[in-house]
Amino acid sequence: MKHRVRIEVSAGCRVAWLAVRRLGWWLSLVGWLWALPVAATDIYVSTNATPEAPHDTWDNAFTNFQEALDYAQATPAVSAIRLAGHVFSAEPQEANQYVYRLSDRSNLEIVGGYEATGDTPGARDPEQWPTVIARAAGDARVMNLESLSNIAFKGVAISNGWVSADGGGVWLLNCTDIVFDTCRIVNNQTPKNANVFAAGLWMQGSRVTLTNSLVAHNTALPINLTRTSQGGGAYVDANSHLNVFSSMIRDNRAESRHNRNA
Repeated sequence: MKHRVRIEVSAGCRVAWLAVRRLGWWLSLVGWLWALPVAATDIYVSTNATPEAPHDTWDNAFTNFQEALDYAQATPAVSAIRLAGHVFSAEPQEANQYVYRLSDRSNLEIVGGYEATGDTPGARDPEQWPTVIARAAGDARVMNLESLSNIAFKGVAISNGWVSADGGGVWLLNCTDIVFDTCRIVNNQTPKNANVFAAGLWMQGSRVTLTNSLVAHNTALPINLTRTSQGGGAYVDANSHLNVFSSMIRDNRAESRHNRNA
C-alpha cells in the first residue's frame, strides 16, 4: 500500500524560508568579498609635504619617517614606502637607543632616491636625489629592525649613528630575507664602555643580503681600549648569514687592543 503525505506551507513560513535563503546568499557574498586580496598600496615621505591621509602622493606625504614606518607596520596592505631624495634625521625618543624602528612586518619595500615633484612616484635616481636616513643628535643608532621578513631597502643611505651600545647603523634581531640594494651604511660609531660589536651592521639570528651596496667608514670604539672590539663594518653572530654581492665592506675600524673582524 502506498501512503501519500501532504505538506502544507503557510505564506508566512514561505516568506521566512525565502528570507533565510536570501540571508545565506548575502553571507556567502560577504565571505567571498572578505577572501579577496587587499589591493597593495604605496605611501610617500617627503620633508616638504603637507601631511594628510592617505599619504599616497608627494603633496600629502608623511614628513616624519617614523610615522610612515608605524603606519606601514599597522597596515599590511602597504607594500612600499617611497622616500624623497631628502635627509630624514631625528633625535631618539627618551630611553630609546635608536632613532627609527620597524618590527613585525613582511613583504615591504623602502625605496629612496625620488625627485618627489609632480607625478607619483615620478623620476628616481639615488645618485642625483640621495635619500639619507640619519641620527640628528643624541645617543642612538639609526635603525632597529626586529622580527621582519622579506623587507628590501633600496637606494638609501644610513648614517651618523652614534650609540654607546652595539650596532651604530643598523641593528637586526630575528630578521629573515632582508635586502639592502644600492644602499650605503656609512659613518656610524659605537663608543661603548664594554666589549663592542659592529658599528655599521649588527646581526643576531638574521639573514641579510647586500647587493650593489657600500658599508664604509664605521668605527667600533670601546671607551676602555682594554675591551674587545669586533666588527667595525659588520658583526654576524653564529645564527646569522650575510650574503654580499657586488658590494664593498671597506675602511671600517674596530679599535682596541684586541680588535677583530674590522
